[in-house]
Amino acid sequence: MTPDSAPERTLFITSSGENALSFTIGNEQTIPGLEAAALSMRETEQSTIEVPPEHAYGPMGNPHGFHGSGAPIPPNSALIFEAEMAAIEPPNELDEDGVSADALLARAQARKELGNALFRRERLNAAVVQYDLAVKALKQLVKDGNRDARQLADSAKLNQAACFLKLDNKNEQVERLCREVRT
Repeated sequence: MTPDSAPERTLFITSSGENALSFTIGNEQTIPGLEAAALSMRETEQSTIEVPPEHAYGPMGNPHGFHGSGAPIPPNSALIFEAEMAAIEPPNELDEDGVSADALLARAQARKELGNALFRRERLNAAVVQYDLAVKALKQLVKDGNRDARQLADSAKLNQAACFLKLDNKNEQVERLCREVRT
């Protein structure tokens, strides 16, 4: 979509260099649609991200603009971003060296349960983050053939897929997660 072909109430946003946007997934530091899109991107990937109004500022709009840019965003505006994932920094808590398998399983189970609670409250983007952290915490155990870790990771992936289905904008993510569970 280009500015000439975009429907009314569609805004195009770019930022780079010193003005580049930086946020932590799951801390609700940006709009839900952008946070969800960032979860699917890889480092150095470039993408056009289309965020519908219901995953941006909705019927309220934002008089201060995107991240305080000053350019007001009218109510019910779709946002389009030209984005490049410059860097991905994993949370420090995922450094699992020296942690027992039982402790990793308990930590991942707690993440999954938090994700479930967020899902029930319709905080889908935050739930996706918790499920993703659960899967990442179990990565080495799954690789080592731990059956309990595999079952928990698969369950978290399926819950994450359910979030993406409810967000209605991540079909490729749902397909990827389902493929990972089948293999």
